[in-house]
Amino acid sequence: MELYEVSGAPMASVSNNNPGPEGLALRNKDYKFSTYLLYWDGEPQAYPRGTDTTLGLVDAVQLGSTSIPMAQYLSEAGENGDYTVVLPETMPGDKILLGLQTADPWATVSILNKSALARGDQVGIYQAVKITDGLTEIKVRVTAADKRTRTDRTIHLVNRFSECGLTGMTPEKMQVYTYDGTEVQTVQEGKDIYLASPREESGAIRLAASEGASISVDGEPSDTVSLPDTVYLRTVTVTAADGLHKNQYYFLRRETDGTVPLVQPVSEEDREKAEAMAAPWREYIEGTDDWAADLVDYWGTFKAAAVNGDFTGKHVYDVAKHSFSQATDWAACILELVLVGENPYDYRGIDFVAGLQGCKSSNGLYGGYGNNIWTLQALKVLGEPIGEPLVEAVKRDCMNSWSIDLQGWAVAALRGVIPDEELIALSLHLKDTQEQYGGVWGNAFTNGCVISGIVNAGLNLDYFQYKGKGLLEVMEEEIRIAVNNKNKDIVIALGDIINGENVYHRYRMTQGRWENLLEVAGGLAAQHTEDTELSGALEAMRQADGYQGNGELYFALLQLVGKYQEKVSYGSQTVKFSRVVVGMGDALTPNTYGKDYVYEYYGQPLENGWARYSWIRNPRPAGGHFHRLADPGEDYSGIRSKDMKDHLEFGSDKGEEEYYFDKIYFVQVLHYYNGLGGENVPDTTVEAFGPVKVDVYAPKVQVNGEDGGGTDNAQYTLDHSGNGILQITASDTMSGIWRISCRTEDGKETVLYDAETDVEVDMETYGKREIQRELPVNQAGQLSFIVKDLAGYATEASVTVAEPYSGPAGGPEQKPGQDPAQTPDTSAPGNTTEPPAKAPEEPAQTKSIAKLGFKKISDQAYTGKAVRPTVTVKDGKTKLKAGRDYTLTYKNNKKAGRASVTVKGKGAYTGKKTLGFNIRYSLKKAKVAKIKNQVYKKGKAAKPAVKVTYQGKKLKKGRDYTVTYQKNKKAGRAAAVIKGKGNYMGTRKVTFKIVKK
Repeated sequence: MELYEVSGAPMASVSNNNPGPEGLALRNKDYKFSTYLLYWDGEPQAYPRGTDTTLGLVDAVQLGSTSIPMAQYLSEAGENGDYTVVLPETMPGDKILLGLQTADPWATVSILNKSALARGDQVGIYQAVKITDGLTEIKVRVTAADKRTRTDRTIHLVNRFSECGLTGMTPEKMQVYTYDGTEVQTVQEGKDIYLASPREESGAIRLAASEGASISVDGEPSDTVSLPDTVYLRTVTVTAADGLHKNQYYFLRRETDGTVPLVQPVSEEDREKAEAMAAPWREYIEGTDDWAADLVDYWGTFKAAAVNGDFTGKHVYDVAKHSFSQATDWAACILELVLVGENPYDYRGIDFVAGLQGCKSSNGLYGGYGNNIWTLQALKVLGEPIGEPLVEAVKRDCMNSWSIDLQGWAVAALRGVIPDEELIALSLHLKDTQEQYGGVWGNAFTNGCVISGIVNAGLNLDYFQYKGKGLLEVMEEEIRIAVNNKNKDIVIALGDIINGENVYHRYRMTQGRWENLLEVAGGLAAQHTEDTELSGALEAMRQADGYQGNGELYFALLQLVGKYQEKVSYGSQTVKFSRVVVGMGDALTPNTYGKDYVYEYYGQPLENGWARYSWIRNPRPAGGHFHRLADPGEDYSGIRSKDMKDHLEFGSDKGEEEYYFDKIYFVQVLHYYNGLGGENVPDTTVEAFGPVKVDVYAPKVQVNGEDGGGTDNAQYTLDHSGNGILQITASDTMSGIWRISCRTEDGKETVLYDAETDVEVDMETYGKREIQRELPVNQAGQLSFIVKDLAGYATEASVTVAEPYSGPAGGPEQKPGQDPAQTPDTSAPGNTTEPPAKAPEEPAQTKSIAKLGFKKISDQAYTGKAVRPTVTVKDGKTKLKAGRDYTLTYKNNKKAGRASVTVKGKGAYTGKKTLGFNIRYSLKKAKVAKIKNQVYKKGKAAKPAVKVTYQGKKLKKGRDYTVTYQKNKKAGRAAAVIKGKGNYMGTRKVTFKIVKK
């Protein structure tokens, strides 16, 4: 038995407040262990008075510490009752715990040579012994139960060789290869996996080992390896003479065609089984756009990606709202962002990669339990350098005795990081564990983790058959239940089987992925020469020396490419992150905590000052959480929750619409899903709003300035060239516009606006915003424009688009919609007072505005408001006038980034031209930290780092600004010149002093 504290620390660990303790110390702490009470219901027994003085147990264990692992040493009983403890040649530490137990439980034993005892308490049968030079034996005295019989016994301490390697092999009718396919005849240094191909079924390999070491094959003493056609591999264990140190070697069968049965891709049969087993989950994600609703975190995304779900238009967990306490948090969020094609170096102003690297300790590791494994997975998909300490830690996790889950994760994570043969060696023990646990490794979570490891290691699933049944067959019922319960690890494991590799490994950064993005971006840059941001990012990637360590360049370019393509490599640019959007009219005002609020908790109002799991889903389609009021005219603004007590029912079974009917809400706004997944979610500061009146009004829609809705169709006639543009304006006074779509006569519907993809949406402006969209048209027909608000109300406007009018030859011009009966008939008899009809005039000549001269729009400073730079248009030397010759429509012109203005011809000008311009933050409004005095160093220029922040956000050198230095080679006053880059413009100069010591 090993005794540990509840915290997980061994009782024998070194204490920080007692330098050099040498033994066990009883501490005033709680310990977690089991106590068994044995009840005897027989006759009373007399106290035994035996004379037995033999030792029943001698146990020697290395005394552990934070740097020395505990290890059990071999002990051998001699014929005379003495014992021999075998120690390694070089001890890892100079103290052992010696456990002594008598054969007769009523007898006692004590150590005679007290000088060998180390400081510390005796705990149970164990006492610390200090192993010094010259100590070869420990004398003990056993006192029998009769208290008179005593026998002195000796425990001999011997040091034996710890070498435990193979020193030779002799193939007989057998060809032996290293894993890379090189044929060998002898043992190769550093190799522990060999491929063996029998020339005949009687082929074998004779083995030799280190001096004094023993050899076993598949657990049985033997020095001969044979591999009949039914055997995947043989495991050879070499045990050193000290009985402690061991090495394992693996001989894998290799067929004459070069294939290795143990290492095979997933069979088509297993793929089909996995597809069928994963069907309920696939049906679920295909039937909903709300993948984040599953486990209210990134697991929904991982599971969807595992089975090749299409991310287009789906809702996933918004990692920007995640709470970060360890490396696992940062790494998992990075994986989600990569899976959906976002930039983890800059997602909504957060550098997730920097956050992850901030968890790195001085030893190169990122924390305990699964932190290192998660980090390794994240660094793989980013192409970031992976340190050797991290790799070694994850390799140790492959053999983690505390968690089989971690063993499977670790094996999956190491694919592509270490050589395949080393990965196989680290994963083969999972077969022994399977046999030990009766065909499985544990519960559904554990089994899923191990299957992912097996698949990513490339092992043949047939190797893991149990009692004649395939692995999926053995777990069939368990998997069925787990998939129905949306078990994360089982679903991911099934996806890994379907794809033949682990989901995270599929998204790893590779040179091929790097070159593919360069090719795609190069084509787009050639098409969009005006996009200097795209061309700049492309050039930065071209200048880089491959993908390793340049993930930031890759994902920055990926984001820019996403503006032009729906999908690039893996991940979709149209994924929707779940986020709260609240805007319920003028009554929406901030409140403070401590007032009487009503919150939503899974649809149930709560009357308290803090509802930990309160949430609100918005924006949502019709049938969401906001419903109509019974009386739109009643004033509810003064009502508080205490006045509504009779209307609020706790635990009501009523239907949702009836339940929400005729209600006013005070809404506490949490992120859509943040904080709903665990039982102990910490309190989080959020925003509260109220009172909020549920929407009662339908949205309004105008087409070309005319009100729509109802049964009357608006009329629109194409211009003489057969082209036109419809201007659609939608507004809503309460909940805000959710969607604008256009439906043609054949029923095809196109979305023109979707609030959930609108980066301009925020809680302060949403309900008040007027949404405008333009739709080019070039053929006659009937169009319907459908506008919906967040409450589910819809307004539809129909428009009849007519062909350009052309009257009969010689006749009068008829205006669109004019009644022919009201047109004067100049050819009627007796109508002699009117002058003769004139021949129709030739239509005025028009010019395409797109072919005129435009002055480039310079970069504009961010103001927080809509930016509308002046546009200069010239027809030759004539400057056109806005409003008479053209109109302007701006887009994306409020936030920093790329904006545009569309110049639409008017009067004598037709067509349109779109001009792009940049809106950048001004460095004049940034804060630059004071630079400390620099020490003069002869021959070296002083280049201190600068710290620049903009509205609390730390700017990044190279991405947001560049730095040059002036007069920085001599003692005196120098300067750092900071020049804006990317989304930042302007220049700042900050001075500093260079002083001599």
